[in-house]
Amino acid sequence: MFYNINQYKMNLIMLKKRELLDIINENKYSIEQIKQLYNLTNKQILFLLKYLKDYTISEQFDLNGNSFFCSDSNSYNQLYYKDRILVPLESNRMNRFLVISDLHFYSNDLNQEQNNKIMCNVYNYAIKNSIHLILICGDLIHGYNDSIIKKFDQPYKFINDYPYDKSINNICILGNHDYNLYKEGLNIKEILNNNRLDFISLDYGKGIVSIGDFNIMLRHVIDFKNIKKDEQCFDDNTYKNLDLILRGHSHIFKTYSDIIKVPSVTGAGVRNEEFISIPQFIEIDLRLNKDNKPEHYKIKQILSCNAKIIGEYEYNCKVKCL
Repeated sequence: MFYNINQYKMNLIMLKKRELLDIINENKYSIEQIKQLYNLTNKQILFLLKYLKDYTISEQFDLNGNSFFCSDSNSYNQLYYKDRILVPLESNRMNRFLVISDLHFYSNDLNQEQNNKIMCNVYNYAIKNSIHLILICGDLIHGYNDSIIKKFDQPYKFINDYPYDKSINNICILGNHDYNLYKEGLNIKEILNNNRLDFISLDYGKGIVSIGDFNIMLRHVIDFKNIKKDEQCFDDNTYKNLDLILRGHSHIFKTYSDIIKVPSVTGAGVRNEEFISIPQFIEIDLRLNKDNKPEHYKIKQILSCNAKIIGEYEYNCKVKCL
């Protein structure tokens, strides 16, 4: 999965840099099309992304499974920065995506072979239903030594074990278990962004995904010693403009009008004696009105083991003043 940097530097020298930057700024080609145009592999594109950060160029996903380079100099100004990304709305159609959380890969409490099967079920559901985007609310790995493999090996194992399909992309935040490794000097955010073209990792504990002007916050507590500070991760104006908060960490499913507690997709742990952590994931269908503005959204609660829908909930979107 890792690559020889010098080898790909030589490949980059062969590219017409100015021509490539002009193509990116035109915003006409997907990354897949650029790969074909320059005969590049995924690994070469990943190295190219690192190189292009000096030009304020980063990666962007849409809801059709495509990925693009986006630049501050084009019409998608400020699409992506440390903890926010914009995903364009698809006009005249449903805008659908999946939400998972608390995978806890390599925990001693879970069977990793079963985890892999569960994630295959999630991907198969997405493929069957033409869904191309997965949001992940943290705790991708267990991150401690009481695991089936050493904690510092877990991020590198994860990038190989997590499923891949060229039509499915993932936007994630990192949770407290991922943060445990960060505190010890291993940054899973950078490992994901540098080694998986289908991943955009936003930040530890927080991130905003704006689908058109429908603003979704992804949250996962990471600082238990200072919960109040942890919750004040965005300013008041940001919170006012939110439409939906997706919270990881609780491992159970609960939905309100504008907050969803996202269950553990693998059924990891029980965080409250009143609840049993049943492996589940969520589908969200964002419906548009005749003016192509978000009008309401439907939530589907789905069992991870067999992709059976066990609950459906529907809410109206906020009415935003101009």
